[in-house]
Amino acid sequence: MSLAVFCRRVSTDHQDNSMELQEALSVEYCKRPHLTLFGQTYEDPDTSGSIWFTERPGGNALLTRLQFGDVKHLITAKQDRLGRDTLDTIATIREVWNIGITPHFTAEGGAFPRTPQNELLFEIKASVAQYERNLIRDRTRAVMRHKFNQGQLTGNVPYGFDCLYTFADGTTRLSPRALSASELPGKPISKQLLANLPEQQLLRQMRASAAWFLPQYRICSFLGTSREQRILPSPPTNPIWGVNPISPSRPLALSGICCPRVPAPKGHRLVSPRQHAPLRPG
Repeated sequence: MSLAVFCRRVSTDHQDNSMELQEALSVEYCKRPHLTLFGQTYEDPDTSGSIWFTERPGGNALLTRLQFGDVKHLITAKQDRLGRDTLDTIATIREVWNIGITPHFTAEGGAFPRTPQNELLFEIKASVAQYERNLIRDRTRAVMRHKFNQGQLTGNVPYGFDCLYTFADGTTRLSPRALSASELPGKPISKQLLANLPEQQLLRQMRASAAWFLPQYRICSFLGTSREQRILPSPPTNPIWGVNPISPSRPLALSGICCPRVPAPKGHRLVSPRQHAPLRPG
């Protein structure tokens, strides 16, 4: 009996062709050609097919194991389980063939030895797999864009907003951050972003300070302290600075943010980045 290894991959936990289903099909397949599955399974759960095979933990470990020479067969459910990038999957299958391994695609006819016809067929199917991946990506982006335009949560909760989770029984839960499935009492039917007025007021104050442009972390550090601790002068508009700290784990929903003038050290003068003229600190 010949020794075989099994590899599997899914992009998400909700994919129909789950890890368990792939393994069950492969175990059943090995009973027919009298193959013996190697004890270890090489897998890449929640891994996009666009990631190259050698850059995945399971894929890289598999290629290393195949170099030993005792394994002669590679079992996987379908060709696109190796990946959905044309150049990557072609390079992977050629490396497998060059080592002397016979790949088996259990849901696509079984053994796939190296022949001119199989090479042509593999390259065509690799191109189709990449085309399908691009279609999936475009559809996903369109859905995410639509949700964003409707004010729904599409990732992390941006600073200046809270997320209102609504459930089928009518209950709701408001959170300043995105919650995982384990933190929710059930599957929400909607995730709506609601304005957090104190945080948005703070963002408007940040935008109002247009004299000097600094990195966002400098602005966050300044606005995250109490007014008595701040050494920076108030901007010309003299807004009332809030004391709300800005969490570093929440992205800022701003572009082109600026902050107040920074006092120059003693013996130095400030130059406005807009006017290019000397200014006195304070």
